[in-house]
Amino acid sequence: MSEIDRRPSLRFRCQVGHSYTADSLAAHKEGSVDEALRVALRIMEERIVLVEKIG
Repeated sequence: MSEIDRRPSLRFRCQVGHSYTADSLAAHKEGSVDEALRVALRIMEERIVLVEKIG
């Protein structure tokens, strides 16, 4: 992530080339964290089911 000084607002650019304001970057990161937590929870629930079936 690179910081781009674009007055009057600070902007950021990722390695792929997407550009974000500070607010949009924070929202994007929050969404990414939420998705990662949902995936982790689903994996844990699936493992519980598997362990119960294996016995």
